Amino acid sequence: MTVLPTLAFKRVGDLLVVVHSTETPSEADWACLMQEPLAELKGTLVVAGTTKLDARKRRMLAARVKHTELKIAVLVSSSVARGVVTALGWLVGGYRAFEMNEIEKAATYIGIPPLRCAEVERVVRDLQVELRTSTAKASNR
Repeated sequence: MTVLPTLAFKRVGDLLVVVHSTETPSEADWACLMQEPLAELKGTLVVAGTTKLDARKRRMLAARVKHTELKIAVLVSSSVARGVVTALGWLVGGYRAFEMNEIEKAATYIGIPPLRCAEVERVVRDLQVELRTSTAKASNR
């Protein structure tokens, strides 16, 4: 598990789970995530919520996954964000947006068997807790 100020992520077998804070990912945090190896991954589940990536980060991500078979499911809380993810999917392929409460649908899209959904949900909750705890500690300094 990697917990940074603006995002947290964990590799769970052939799945990478990424949880964003309410802040846009910092340059340093984004660079760390972009170094995560993609080999042997079936997909990535991103819990973005209200977080938006700037155009430069979207281009970096698109270039990184362009020639892979990686499926990326993004949980977002606004229709505008779903539109951005959908457009990215048209341009690059492999992306699909889901509402925040559709984690099972997102896991199915990636190809995660239903028996692993509970594990994925647990990892998401753990990352969210660690990220909130880390953010709270940083703001108390």
